[in-house]
Amino acid sequence: MRICVVRFPGICCLLVFFALCGNEAYGEMILDDGGTHTIDASNSPVDNGIKVYDAAGDVPTTLRVVDGGEVNAPTGAIEAIRLHDASVLDVTGGSIRGPDGSSTRSGGYAVHGLDNAVVNVSGGFLHGGDSGPDRPFGGQAMWANNDATVSITGGELQGGIGQSSGASAAWVGGGVAIRISNATLSGGESPLANDKLDGRALEVVIDAEARVYSGTFNGGDGMLAGFETTVSMYDGTVNARDEGLITNGNAVFSLFGGDINSVDHAVHAYGDSVFNIFGGSLNTTAIEIRAEDDSTVNIFGIDFNYPYGPIDDTSGTITGTLSDATVMAYGFLRDISASIYLREAPEPSTFVLLSVGILGLFVCIWRRRSLR
Repeated sequence: MRICVVRFPGICCLLVFFALCGNEAYGEMILDDGGTHTIDASNSPVDNGIKVYDAAGDVPTTLRVVDGGEVNAPTGAIEAIRLHDASVLDVTGGSIRGPDGSSTRSGGYAVHGLDNAVVNVSGGFLHGGDSGPDRPFGGQAMWANNDATVSITGGELQGGIGQSSGASAAWVGGGVAIRISNATLSGGESPLANDKLDGRALEVVIDAEARVYSGTFNGGDGMLAGFETTVSMYDGTVNARDEGLITNGNAVFSLFGGDINSVDHAVHAYGDSVFNIFGGSLNTTAIEIRAEDDSTVNIFGIDFNYPYGPIDDTSGTITGTLSDATVMAYGFLRDISASIYLREAPEPSTFVLLSVGILGLFVCIWRRRSLR
């Protein structure tokens, strides 16, 4: 029998549970009382998986992991922390380690949010589990699906190491909305010395929506947007050992700023996806832009060396000034079935003033609504 101490505000409570209950006999803690639970240095490490549910009457249960807190799921489990319903996880410090794999299981997630769960990470370290012997994949530090909401405003997320393929630091899909700033996301490495098998920093797939405001994103590839997703990147740094930003399916990716550093293509569009380039810097030792299949790449700016509209060439170099005033000279490769369009944008100074004006309008509308 295991005993774990979990503190409530002003209360110290002992939760007693058997190691053989639930989660495939790996032991787990169930939190479903609608209260607020805190894991800190005084009750760490917690060496069991934790599942968080709403209480009766749809009252959310909140779990907090703060400085000194430590959650380590046992080997062979599925995840360290799993959130259901509208439960809430606030990580401001400490560490959460996903379970390492076994002979029959790959590495597990550090945090798994689903249903309408809310995950807030502003500090700490989340690490996906490494794969077991002869198992191919590591585990993600963050896995969110089924309409969960994720906010990452700090801390570090690290994907697990796989025997053949490293895991992404964060994978979101299925109606999830995610916001990222001031954090570091790093994909797990593959031991096969092949950068194409290293994990991505961020994967956004299957009807999800992501906004990246800042941060550092390291991986084999930087980010992937696929299958009915929308991703907007405003700033941040991508350091990719293979490709920087990838779109597939009918995803839409809009790049407004940031530094994209890659060994292979900085932007690679597949399927019937759309990639919009308003700004940012593409830095690679290869050709910057690759458009395959039926994809479309739109480049917004002025003073291009090609006329506005579709580019007929299947390869070449585009020079000009992007909407954010970045002076560009980007090589491109285009399939016959793919499209690259040059779109006229306002002068960079006008673009900035217009953006500030639109932001001010939204602030005014928000303030008026909040005063009602």
